[in-house]
Amino acid sequence: MFIYFLLHNFQSAVEMGTEKVVKITWTPSANFDPNETCRASINVTTKGDIVRIWRVILIGYVEIISSSDKRSSRTSKNRRTVTNDTRSHASFGGTSQRIGKQVSTQENNSNTLTT
Repeated sequence: MFIYFLLHNFQSAVEMGTEKVVKITWTPSANFDPNETCRASINVTTKGDIVRIWRVILIGYVEIISSSDKRSSRTSKNRRTVTNDTRSHASFGGTSQRIGKQVSTQENNSNTLTT
């Protein structure tokens, strides 16, 4: 089975101190098992004084809601209560749908990608 995440507006310049929203969509195939998750990873390159490559893990899952479905009261992986429709989600690590600016802290040698 092929897993397709589609990135929109992903290659552009971002001025220092600003953010750029990158939209990622995922549409599950007709035979996708709603009890499973799909995963893919992409490399995001940020260029400035220092070039950094970030490995971003994409996780897609389906929430199915039905009054007769025993899973209708389950909580999704990002701890939101499931409501009354069928949705598909694409997210970074299950928590966000945007890539923020790069923050580099040289003092303690830690680098983070804010979301």
